Amino acid sequence: MYGVCYLGVKEGNSIDGYFLQVTNYCYYLKDVASSALSDDDFTQEECEELQQRIKNGYVKRLTVVEMEDKVRSLHEDVTKHWIARELVSLPRKINQASEKGWKREYHFSYLDRRELLSNPEEQARLLLEVPEVIAEELEPERVDVDVNTEDEFMEPNPEVSIETHHNDSPVAGLVKSQEIPQLCDEEEEQPPWAVSVGASHVL
Repeated sequence: MYGVCYLGVKEGNSIDGYFLQVTNYCYYLKDVASSALSDDDFTQEECEELQQRIKNGYVKRLTVVEMEDKVRSLHEDVTKHWIARELVSLPRKINQASEKGWKREYHFSYLDRRELLSNPEEQARLLLEVPEVIAEELEPERVDVDVNTEDEFMEPNPEVSIETHHNDSPVAGLVKSQEIPQLCDEEEEQPPWAVSVGASHVL
């Protein structure tokens, strides 16, 4: 069974009924007879497939307002059709439970269900219970931040920049940078990080 999106309705004939202009499973608009449509409930796999089609852009993503309008317009027809279908299938289930000697709970539950759905007050209550549309919470897209961008905002070392300005040789820059740990040697105590920094420059 395919999930399709209908765009319009065309008048048909007495055999095929009316035609629906559908898309989603073909590359062009196609007329499908109403008699070819299935009234079965959607499975979990079909719902997941529809969600994936929406994410891929094959199906238009509906807003909450658009979905609420569709739910209100279709709820009455869908509910009436479901009640009529249940009232037809329940007698068959009752007879099947009696013939196979199932537990009495199954038999009486089917009887109670048929009696309940036949009640006009229960039918009116079901028609008033319009399903609630719950908005999907979309996770914000992750943006990879380049680590090297922090270097653009760092202040340049004046010792290195001045030496590089006068002499473009990279060796001169290294020789000038080695003067920094020599200043620390004159002090009595050196913090551990000073020794490590000096070693890194020498290497």
